[in-house]
Amino acid sequence: MRIEARGVSVHANGVALLHPLDLTLDPRHLVGVLGPNGAGKTTLLRVLANLQRPDGGRVLYDGVPASQLGRTTLARQLAYLAQGATVHWPLTVEHLVGLGRLPYWRLWRQDASADARAVTAALRATETEALRHRTLATLSGGERMRVLLARALAVEAAALVADEPIAALDPYHQLQVMEVLRETARRGTLVVVVLHDLTLAARFCDRLILLDAGRVVADGVPDVVLSATNLTRVYRVTVVRDTHDGALYVVPWSRHPGT
Repeated sequence: MRIEARGVSVHANGVALLHPLDLTLDPRHLVGVLGPNGAGKTTLLRVLANLQRPDGGRVLYDGVPASQLGRTTLARQLAYLAQGATVHWPLTVEHLVGLGRLPYWRLWRQDASADARAVTAALRATETEALRHRTLATLSGGERMRVLLARALAVEAAALVADEPIAALDPYHQLQVMEVLRETARRGTLVVVVLHDLTLAARFCDRLILLDAGRVVADGVPDVVLSATNLTRVYRVTVVRDTHDGALYVVPWSRHPGT
C-alpha cells in the first residue's frame, strides 16, 4: 500500500503539532520516523493510520481517502501498534494475537484455518510461541510488546505502522524485532516505525524522516539524514559516526543543553 500525506497539519489548543507536510510512503520500504520528544512523531503516525483527523490536508491510501475505502477494508489493509499499548482483558497470548484477525470476521463467522495460520506465523516471527497459553498479566514488558507486535503482524496488512516497538526490549529482541520489520517490508509491506535508537535506524531502515517541532528537517537515506549537522541541530548532541561491516552506526556522545 502506498500512503500519501498531502498538506497534512495538526493543531491543539492553538499550537501546531504538525506543520503542513507532504510525504509519499511506498510499499517494500522500512521507514523510520525520528525526532526528539514532542517532535510530532506519534501525531504523524496516528494521522497516517487514520486514527486522528488532520486539521488541514488529507491522507490517501493507494490514491483513495479512508472515507471511500470504508472501515473494514482499511482495517484489513493497515495495522497499527500504539506506543505503550495496554490490554486490560485477561486473555491468553494466543487469543490476543487472534484479535488481529477481527477485520476478516463477518457476522462472527471466520476462516479458522487462515486465522490459525496467521496467528502461528506471527507468534513464530516474534519468538513468542512459548507464551501462547499465558495471559498478558504474567508477561514482562518486553514480552508484552512482542505479543502486541504479533497481533499487528497477524492482520497481514499491506501497511504496518508501529510506534516505538522496541522501546521495552533487551538488545537481543531489539535486533530480532528490527529483523522482523525489515523482512516484513521485503515481502511487500510498507512498514513505518518510530525509533529512538539511531544506530538501529541507520542499520535497518531504507528511509528516515527526521522531525523537529512538527516539521520535517530531513527525509532520505540514513547516511544523509543522520548527518552530524542534522543531529546536533535537532537533538542538541554531538555524535560519533562510523561504520562496522559496512553499516553506519551513530552514538550520541555529548550534550549541548544551552543550544
